[in-house]
Amino acid sequence: MSRPANCSFCSGPSGCGKSTLLRLIAGFFERVPDAMAEFNRLPFEYDECRDARDLINTKKEKVSGLSALQTIREWSEFFRRQYKTAVEMGRRSQPDET
Repeated sequence: MSRPANCSFCSGPSGCGKSTLLRLIAGFFERVPDAMAEFNRLPFEYDECRDARDLINTKKEKVSGLSALQTIREWSEFFRRQYKTAVEMGRRSQPDET
């Protein structure tokens, strides 16, 4: 399965890691491949994308709005942790600016 193109938007308070994350996205990943792998990780395997989509498709039988929202919440929490880890990896690999 081919990978989609990247489009990123960062919003958050000062000091939350936006700048580090944007630097990582803008090419720093070549220098920190482990951070890139963490950033790109999904809560499911690529070959499971259709099954994952079905978990949030409320037009399917046995998928309630509540269960779809629970799945989306779980994915959101997964990505929040994953992005934080990628940012921390990026920060650790940068030289001190002092």
